Amino acid sequence: PSKGVETLLDAFAVLAAERPGHLELLVAGDGEPGYVRTLLARARMAPVRFLGRVEPAAFYPRLHWCVLPSLWQEPLSRVLLESFAHGVPVVAPDPGGTPELLRDGESGLLYAAAESTALTEALARACGLQETRRLRLRERCLLEARRFTPERVAEQYLSLYAECLAMREPARA
Repeated sequence: PSKGVETLLDAFAVLAAERPGHLELLVAGDGEPGYVRTLLARARMAPVRFLGRVEPAAFYPRLHWCVLPSLWQEPLSRVLLESFAHGVPVVAPDPGGTPELLRDGESGLLYAAAESTALTEALARACGLQETRRLRLRERCLLEARRFTPERVAEQYLSLYAECLAMREPARA
């Protein structure tokens, strides 16, 4: 529940009703069977497909947008980084660490999590963007992803360790 899938289903249902036959929501992941049944029942009137657990390489190429509707303040979302690595712009709430990585209008869209209609409005904005604008967002996502490759992260740690060692006082005999 803290991942906000119910919130996403509600927001998407509103948008899908306004644009019948034009949208589909793919939900990846799994959870407690009882909760999943609740989500399935909630989504039965909208064009939503629950895929269950799926490998990122099989999932992200199918998307125009990735939505992170988390209700808690995620410090660093793995899904955000995976989306960027696949060139998929992200719609995400503004609290937590997300705004440190996702620049509104550059690599995705941020929405005010505290506002009840904000996610629906952000989804409508995403759907309304022209293809050329979305492709620019995609390019920015791919650039941002380069900052978080395993090699780059390891390089940054090694650099930090070297800097810390250089600042150390010499050992006394």
